[in-house]
Amino acid sequence: MYGKKFVRGSFAVLVALGLAATPAIADEIEAEEVIVGEEVIAEAEPCPECAINNGSVSFAIGNDLTNAYFFRGILQAKTGLIWQPWGEVTWNVWESAEGDQGAVSSVSLTAGTWNSVQTNRANANTPQGLGAGNWYESDLYAGVGVNTSIGLGAGLTYIAYMSPNSAFGSVQEIDIDLSYDDAGLYGAEMDDLGFSMSPYVLFGFEVDKTRFGDDKGIYMEIGAEPAVTVMQNSDYPVTVGMPLTMGLSLDNYYKPDNNANGSNPGDDVFGYASVGLGVGVPLAFIPARLGAFSVGVSGQWLALGSNLQRFNNGPVHNGGTKTNPEEGRFGEWIGVASLNWAY
Repeated sequence: MYGKKFVRGSFAVLVALGLAATPAIADEIEAEEVIVGEEVIAEAEPCPECAINNGSVSFAIGNDLTNAYFFRGILQAKTGLIWQPWGEVTWNVWESAEGDQGAVSSVSLTAGTWNSVQTNRANANTPQGLGAGNWYESDLYAGVGVNTSIGLGAGLTYIAYMSPNSAFGSVQEIDIDLSYDDAGLYGAEMDDLGFSMSPYVLFGFEVDKTRFGDDKGIYMEIGAEPAVTVMQNSDYPVTVGMPLTMGLSLDNYYKPDNNANGSNPGDDVFGYASVGLGVGVPLAFIPARLGAFSVGVSGQWLALGSNLQRFNNGPVHNGGTKTNPEEGRFGEWIGVASLNWAY
């Protein structure tokens, strides 16, 4: 439901690509006739249609390695090894019967965790960041998602952003996301490729403390994840996607701390925009009874607003003295390698 939107930056598409490219969790079973006396018995063997997990609860785990961690354009780390493991469980609470044309088609509950472990102890030179550990961030989230028969979906999620090494104070946020499943709207040829744009919009309301500046803010994200799957008849179909994202401030989200003299550049409505390219492939050689494994790689380019350029160029994030407080890097590159599992 929501984990795909919750996960950070470019590795969000890896979740979508890797798990979407993975075939159904199943053994290869076919019926074979066995004659016992005069009686013909159909003996069952594994078949692609027979999923192991037929229950209402599903699980997903991911491991991502990246060269940089930007939270909504805000630099957290871009040196050393950055490992970002996550996991979530989803309970399909209710699903409409086949053929039912009711407005709501399914309701689900999701809970999960997202983490960032970094060899470079990010922000260790800040007053709060004196912790000796490398476990920089550990987030918990839980939410409810609703899908409709016309492809619209909505989610409500609570998130607690926490730092085990005290690099920042804990922040609490309530998110609302709206999405649209547009698969099948582009004609037979595109449908054969599994093409979809998957547009969405997300609103984040900080309710306790803030990830940026002094004031709690309201964040808005607009995005889409156009993707196609090629080699669909192969054991290793390849899903290629190009995630597009824009992060905006609706109220004080990208407003920095006051300067020493009390001045402030004010809120910056434009936080960042990003475009990426990702590839996901299932690991079909692993027995399906063990779950659906997939790997992915992606690259992403961020274009930053003026406030984030100045902030990301600061001494805390560059490890030295700021040479020009009015300027910073406009663009940043991020690369991610991912290993995912679902059951």
